[in-house]
Amino acid sequence: MTPEQHRPPPLQFRLRSLLAAAVAIALLFGGLRWLEVPPRASMIVLVVLVVSSAAAVALLAAIAGSEPPDRDDR
Repeated sequence: MTPEQHRPPPLQFRLRSLLAAAVAIALLFGGLRWLEVPPRASMIVLVVLVVSSAAAVALLAAIAGSEPPDRDDR
């Protein structure tokens, strides 16, 4: 394999970032409970979080999976 064909390693999440995301979600739902938000509204917030997280992961995967154009195609 030549150096030009070398691909960078895949993106990975570190334990610190996963724990930070879990703490942020716990604080969000703890705040919603403290403010006595109805459970239906909390479920809507959860669905929005899941959909936006899935979209962000898909975008990162698309960006990481895209290859730069060949320099010979100019």
